[in-house]
Formats: sequence, structure tokens, C-alpha cells
Amino acid sequence: IDDFDQVVISTIHGFCKRVLEEAAFESHEPFELEFTADPVPLLYRAAADALRADYEPEVSYRSALLHCKGMKPSKLVESYQLWQRHALLAMNPATPDPTGTVAALQPLAEAAAAAWDEDARLDLTNMDWRKGADLFGKDIATDIATFVARLRRDPALAFPMLLEMAPARMLEQHVQKTSKANLAHPFFRACGALADAADVAFPHLRADLLLRMHQRVGQHKQQLGTSSFDDLLVRTHRALNDEEHGAELASTLQRRYRVALIDEFQDTDALQYEIFATAFAAGSLFLIGDPKQSIYRFRGAD
Repeated sequence: IDDFDQVVISTIHGFCKRVLEEAAFESHEPFELEFTADPVPLLYRAAADALRADYEPEVSYRSALLHCKGMKPSKLVESYQLWQRHALLAMNPATPDPTGTVAALQPLAEAAAAAWDEDARLDLTNMDWRKGADLFGKDIATDIATFVARLRRDPALAFPMLLEMAPARMLEQHVQKTSKANLAHPFFRACGALADAADVAFPHLRADLLLRMHQRVGQHKQQLGTSSFDDLLVRTHRALNDEEHGAELASTLQRRYRVALIDEFQDTDALQYEIFATAFAAGSLFLIGDPKQSIYRFRGAD
């Protein structure tokens, strides 16, 4: 109480900024940090750059898969922000292989094209479609003919429709469950195998995009000489866990602050918890939360 006038009061981000600036040598950070209040435009730019690098003038299975999954800059930014909020979690898959998994789609699509026959046409024509959920318009014969023309020209052109004709997708979205259509036909089973492979390939493609987007975000921030407030958490966590200087930085903080008290602490943010649990592992740390919100976990004790 006698020393209370010496207390340092700040937000969590403010504390991280102070740590990085006051311990610039230990944290390997600049002495002065500049911040952008709204990093979203920068994220959109990086997302657009990452997607633009995947642009191909001709239809390909890569571009077709991105189109089917609705992967545009806004969706990539949402995925990136979610990833950054859980920065302690490893990327899934950890080592993305977009080239190999996407390459596996072509032979499966060609197998579906080879399985197409008159029986498959009759099955599609006689489907008991759900109201407003059918794959074809009112002139189903003409639309099927258009689909077949694309399928024979290049299965990649028919890729979206092939995914929709996987048996599970047909029953879930397009046809009545009481339909007597023969979804066991080799063509529909081949479409199912293609859809399964697409579900495997897309996480690899998305992870690769996120990693390349992350690289571009770093490049843009370096060019602009700026950072976002979320970077404060990531950089402070990285500094405290640095093999060479992390322990020294934590020791410096514990000598400087005898007691750390965090009010309205968010236990849902693992990165924040790791920062304070590491920085004050040998000191006095008090985390005050809202008992109406959740149960808090302190240093391994429930």
C-alpha cells in the first residue's frame, strides 16, 4: 500500500508494448514501435496477393476447387484472423501439400467421366428432386447435355457439378430421400470418391494460402514500418520463449514488477495466459476474471 503510487497501470497490449520497448535488447525488437489501428486493409491486400499468385488463365482443378469452396479474399482474411487468435495451435496440416493433393483430383475426375453412360443419364433424368434444390433447370435434358459436353471436353470444366453428384451430397442437398434413383451407379460412386479427395485437398490448399498470406503480411508490415496490436501479443510471447534470451527477459520483468494483477482476464486467449504465466512463473501473479463468464485455469490447477 505504501508503494501503491508507483504502480504501473496499462492494458494488456500496453504492457506488452512496454515490455518490448523497455527490453528491446532481450526481445530483439525496435526501441520504438509504430502501430496501425486497423490492420484489416493490410490483411485484405495480403490475401488478394496470395490468391492472385494462384491465378491460372485456364480452368484447372486448383482454381475449380478454390471456386467451389468460395475461397475469396474476405474468406481467407476470416480464416487468417481465426488462425492468429489461436497462434499457439499448430497449422493443420502442419506441412501442407497442395500440389500433391490437388494432383490426385484429375484421375478421379477422369474416372467419373469414363463411368458416365446412358444409365447414369436416365438416373439423373428420373431423379425425385427436392423443390428448389435440383441441379438442373426446367429443361433438364438440355442441361444434362451441356454438362456431358463439358465432361467430355475436360472434366475440370464439370468439376463443381461432379462434386454435387456425390451420393452423400445428392441425398443431403438435392434429391428426396425416398427417391428411387440408382446412386450406387459407378458414375455416382466415382463422384463420391472425387468429393472425398476434394475434402482432403482443400485444407492443404487453404493452409498453403494462409502461410503465403502470413509471409506477405510480414513483408507489407516491414515495408510500411508498422505493426498491429495483435502483433504485440505474438512478439511478447515469442520473446519470452526465446531459447537464448527468454529466461533473462522473464527475470528482468520479475525484478521490475514484484506483483502482477490482471483484471477481467480472458482465459479464452491462450496466448495471453502463456505470456503472464511465463513472465511471472516465479513471481506473484493474480488473474481476476468474471465468475459469470467461465472457470479459470491457473498454472495447471483447475
